[in-house]
Amino acid sequence: MQETNFSHDTARGLQNTPLRFYPVELTRAHEEVIAQLVYAIRSGQIAVGDRLPTIEDLAKMTAVSKPVIGEAVKVLREQGVLETKRGVQGGVTVISDTVPTSLLRLGSNWRKATLTELVEARRPIELELALLAGERGTESEFISMHESLVRLRQAHAEDSRGSFFRFDHLFHYQIGRAAKSEKLAHDQHQILNEVTVILYK
Repeated sequence: MQETNFSHDTARGLQNTPLRFYPVELTRAHEEVIAQLVYAIRSGQIAVGDRLPTIEDLAKMTAVSKPVIGEAVKVLREQGVLETKRGVQGGVTVISDTVPTSLLRLGSNWRKATLTELVEARRPIELELALLAGERGTESEFISMHESLVRLRQAHAEDSRGSFFRFDHLFHYQIGRAAKSEKLAHDQHQILNEVTVILYK
């Protein structure tokens, strides 16, 4: 009898709760590859000037075909993020870590969150990352964070909105790397992407 009453109470409560569905998007394979490359670039795992693994190696690493990798590289090249060169000394090189906002939502199939929701989600994740970074970070990582803070203050003093957000995100990505927690760092990356999309749309 107690279980029946609980079920009825639950049903009555659900009637007053709006359902929150969101559109289901069938993400194309090359967009998933782009999302992974964007994460690697924005998080600093791959720096400007670094050469990517070969198309064949990327295909093996992501379990997709080489044409899929080629399409992802093509999109990032057209957006000025990558450069391709032929020959023995050629390959695919990162030439910019500034990723257009149009590419930042790729790989995320959740509904569009509000800025308030993103800030609420960001706080606990970044607090935990900061605590882990304090335990696991190296001296060189702390030095890099300090340098980013100096550049962040300069951007603020110069009232340069673009540079401010660039170095703010760089600083938080550095915390994510120092924390040595891949899942939390990736969750942070997705939130930072969505914040950027909202602020620069």
